[in-house]
Amino acid sequence: MFEIPIYIPIETKVREYHGKLLLIAHLFKSGFQEYYFGSRTGILQETLYNNPGIVILKSIEYEQEEYYSLLKKRGFIIILIHAEGGIYYRDDYKSIISCYPNNLLKFIDLNFVFGEKIRKTIQSYNNDFANNNTYITGEPRFDLLKDKYNIYFDDFADKMIKKYGKYILINTNFSAGNSIVGKDNSINYIMNNLTITNSFKLVFIRRMDLTAKLVQDYIEAIKYLAINIPEISLIVRPHPSESEIIYKESFSNIRNIYVIKEGNVAGWIHGAIGVIHYDCTTGMEAVLSGKPVISYLPRVDDELLTWLPVKLSKIVTEKDTLLHEITSILNNEFYYQISDDTIKIWKSYVHNIDIDAAPIISDVIKSKCAEAPLILSRNLKKLAIYRIIAYIKKIKKELKVIYYKFLRCFSKSIRTEFLKKEGTYRIKEVDHDLSKLLDLIGFKCKYRLSKVSPGVVRIKRF
Repeated sequence: MFEIPIYIPIETKVREYHGKLLLIAHLFKSGFQEYYFGSRTGILQETLYNNPGIVILKSIEYEQEEYYSLLKKRGFIIILIHAEGGIYYRDDYKSIISCYPNNLLKFIDLNFVFGEKIRKTIQSYNNDFANNNTYITGEPRFDLLKDKYNIYFDDFADKMIKKYGKYILINTNFSAGNSIVGKDNSINYIMNNLTITNSFKLVFIRRMDLTAKLVQDYIEAIKYLAINIPEISLIVRPHPSESEIIYKESFSNIRNIYVIKEGNVAGWIHGAIGVIHYDCTTGMEAVLSGKPVISYLPRVDDELLTWLPVKLSKIVTEKDTLLHEITSILNNEFYYQISDDTIKIWKSYVHNIDIDAAPIISDVIKSKCAEAPLILSRNLKKLAIYRIIAYIKKIKKELKVIYYKFLRCFSKSIRTEFLKKEGTYRIKEVDHDLSKLLDLIGFKCKYRLSKVSPGVVRIKRF
């Protein structure tokens, strides 16, 4: 049994919540007893004011270097499971080094990556970290797309089917050109971001122009489908960082198109009869779920294409062909066979196609904690110390400075949308979902939940 608390922040609830909760279920099974689970800003405060332990980050950035340094001084074990670590351009190096900046890796004790290819790219600029701190596991949220977890999303899927009837899910990922915070704020944020490399900033600016045009392409194609196949619903699900306004305005008078951001994408995929995307990670998730998947590419820049989800999908470039393929899905005539070579490539980038990531990650964390009793002893001793010094004004002032520096990294409008993406966490919701996941992995335990702040739930086994 491990008494050390684990802090798990979430930036985008609709994307990360269920996968992180699955990881908690497996960490329970591995013997860990206490968790702080919730919004990124809420967890940041908890790690600054509360007992030291393990924190599982979803990204690392230079703007937070002072925060990471303080965590290490307090005795935290820092783990990274990068939420964007599965976005692959033709030149992977540009995106990988922006996700895993070399000068920040010194703060990371354990790094869990999607696949072998990512580890090899990290190895090209930090061999020691790639070999000693990096583990190839896959992404926990992908575990939930497999058949054995279907029951987890059954209630949600049944509810959506009852409400909308048969539906095609259309995932857009055009936030670069249709940002929720607007073009100017996006440019300012990207250009002033210290973590993103200059070469990748140029990729982003080019992608802004491309995706702004793709928004119009997709609006035209979706309208065309809605008119020609009125008997089905089209669920348009913009990326969490993408504005939904232009879609709602464009489709306001079309009865069988619904623009919806709410709900985890896995649940939407589970209920769909087919999925359309451009080059989105949800394309891979839909393939894992066994759904017919179409990559609609009305225009392409190979350098800007996140190619792996496309390679796994049936590619369509014209709206007439798109209509034909959707009709074939309706008639149970859709056919697309992924080649063995493509599956082999996919497995080199995403490790948990055939196996599950969450139990591997929890086992590695357990193993490392068992091998490092001195670290755990040091942390546990600090529990008593920090219960006292957390109230000392000098320390509290230092912690507040770091917290507000974090918030000042973003403009007011970006902060507002940032907090919306983090979502809210209700005890009843977390309890229901965690209990269901524990049943699915075959582990029984008793625990209590309490709300420690508006965005954070504490889960404690007893």
